[in-house]
Amino acid sequence: MKQINMALFQCSAIQRSMDQVYKDLENAFVKASKKKVDLIVTPELYLSGYSNSKIIKNIAQSKNSKILKNISLLAKKFQIGIVLGYPEKVSNKIYNSAIVFDDKGNEIFNYRKLSLPNDFEKNCFSIGNKIDVFKFKGIKCSILICYDVEFPELTRKAAQLGAELIIVPTALRKKWRIVSEKIIPTRAYENSLYLAYCDYANGKINSTFSGGSTVCAPNGNKLTIETSKTNLIYANINTKNIILKRKEFNFLHKSLKNNY
Repeated sequence: MKQINMALFQCSAIQRSMDQVYKDLENAFVKASKKKVDLIVTPELYLSGYSNSKIIKNIAQSKNSKILKNISLLAKKFQIGIVLGYPEKVSNKIYNSAIVFDDKGNEIFNYRKLSLPNDFEKNCFSIGNKIDVFKFKGIKCSILICYDVEFPELTRKAAQLGAELIIVPTALRKKWRIVSEKIIPTRAYENSLYLAYCDYANGKINSTFSGGSTVCAPNGNKLTIETSKTNLIYANINTKNIILKRKEFNFLHKSLKNNY
């Protein structure tokens, strides 16, 4: 049995300077440390914000950039890991990515979004190439970004690779809130795992996003209290509950291929 305490940083979507983005994240680390959090998750493209391609291209970060290094030092200082959504620059390409620093500040994983849902993203980003699994405090984790999780085959692939927790930075518009309300619990249930979904807040100034951040258990139940405001949203991940759910009924062990 392994456990981690996590916090979803449902932050404001208002465009601000990189200094303020860093300061907001530092404040989140301070608050999370008081709750003995092991892992913080940000929304999709936290560093740049979502939907302005000019800003994204200007802010896109290469590995070992100053801001990423400073964020890794925050993780080390507070001994809290982080899944950070950011635009990643690789040569002449930009990816919609999420980087993971552990509680010692080491980079342990980097994921590039596979499914680009609209012209804005297709014109701005290159497509990632694979789903994989990494370990954080002994728990097998995988990352998908926003639209990726809406495809059942992608969450199933992560589950087949051994994922016990799928982490999803997102920028979900409020008109598609059905994703956080219905699809996320379903993905957790049908794969018998935890699913953490972190969106931007639905603020008074910027009400574009859903503020639907949630963590769902292997039985599909939500572990978080509904709030659309800027907030840290806490949940405990305990692999014991995965074992119990899969003993009772495990879709991963079922195959329908011989019936068709």
